[in-house]
Order: sequence, then C-alpha cells, then structure tokens
Amino acid sequence: MAVPEVNKQMLEELESMGFPTVRAIRALHFSGNSTTEAAIDWLLEHENDRDIDEIPLVHVNVQIENGTSWMTPDEVRTRLERLRELARKNRDVEEQRLQREREKAERRRQLRSQPQDPAVAKHALSVQENKGSIHVKPTARAEHMRDCLRSLKKNHKNDGAGVQKAFATLAIYVRNVAKNPEEEKFRKIRLGNLNFQDRVGRLKGGMEFLELCGFEKVEGDKYLYLPRDKVDLTVLNAALSQLHSAMENPFFGVL
Repeated sequence: MAVPEVNKQMLEELESMGFPTVRAIRALHFSGNSTTEAAIDWLLEHENDRDIDEIPLVHVNVQIENGTSWMTPDEVRTRLERLRELARKNRDVEEQRLQREREKAERRRQLRSQPQDPAVAKHALSVQENKGSIHVKPTARAEHMRDCLRSLKKNHKNDGAGVQKAFATLAIYVRNVAKNPEEEKFRKIRLGNLNFQDRVGRLKGGMEFLELCGFEKVEGDKYLYLPRDKVDLTVLNAALSQLHSAMENPFFGVL
C-alpha cells in the first residue's frame, strides 16, 4: 500500500487556498486528479466525512497527467447547481454550530467579568459609547457586505459564472476561518496566488468583502491576513449568510 500520486500543481493550488495537505490529496485522488474545480467540489461534498483527515492508500502508484481547470458552460452550470444544493444542506448546520460558539464565548466572557466600582463602570460605558461612534456596528457591517456583493455582481454582470465562482470561493475562505480560527493558514491569503486572482482578486469587490470580514493587507500588500484576536464569529456568520443569499437568490443585486 502506498500514498497515491496526485498532480503537484493542483495540490499546491489547493494548499494555497488553505486546504490541509491530507484533505487536498484525498480530494484529488477521489476526484480522479481531473481539475482543481472537481477537487474543490469533492471537498465541499465530503467535508463532514469521518475519515476526511485520513490519507488514502492505494495498491499501486498511478501516473497522473497534468490536469486542466478549464470547464465547459454545462459543467459550470452543473457545478453551480451542486454548490447551491450543498449550501442549502449545510446552512442550518453551520449556523447552529456558530450560534453554539457564540453562546460559549458569551458564557466565558460573563464568567471572567468581575463586579466593578460604579465610577469605573460609568467610565467604561462612556468609552464604549465613544467607540460606538467609530466602529461599524454588526448590523451596519452586514449591510456593507450585502452592498459589496451586489456591486460585485453588477460590475461583472456579463460574467455570471465568474461571479458565482467568486461567491463560492469567498464562502470557502470565510467558512475555513470560522471552523478553524486557531489555524493561521486559513487566516492568511497570498494575493499573488494565481488561483486567488482568477477566482476573487480580479473581480472588483472581492478583496473588499474579505476586508469587511476582518482581513487586512500586510507585508507590503502581499497578503490578506486576519489576526486571531480580530476573528469575530458573529461577523463571519453574517458574511456566510450574505454569501448564501447572493448564491441562492437569482434577483440578488438586480432589484
């Protein structure tokens, strides 16, 4: 038994998007080493498998020819239909999980809080009110996200497949951080990555949406990075909700 051989270029593309190496190898193997798109589809369909983090073993090594990421219009439509179906299936489960995380965080915050002197409490309230005039409130943040996605769709109305691909890719980035906030590789995106540029970077509004999620440009604008202490599950959950609406509602960005 041996580890299956996979297309190295496609493996690097998946790893650059934040997918763990074992999952990327598994996806490429079971999707036939055909395309990066097919591997991503497989990962979306099997992300809840119990053995998703177990590397597959094969009896013999198989030589793999270079794959291609080109897709026909029919394949694009089929893929989008599958993504919509998966989004509907996973939305409730994901929202419930994020809600549990928020409740746990709130309980921890309450346990850490200590009674304050009235004067100190009054000062803290004053500071909080001042901060409220500077920072974007959660509701306003969600509205900005929705406007950003609407603008993206309108600005690229002649590239429907590209827009849907951007929405699906943004959902992958956001979901990866929400599920694995401690993993830095999910919170750091190399802007020069060709796969990222093709799916998100080239579309006006793509990077802006990630910045609304908390990502910041660092290292001379070479990366988008979301610091661990700025990961906000409420914001990420709102982002996933807006992306779901953008992918599911045919009138999103039209009315």
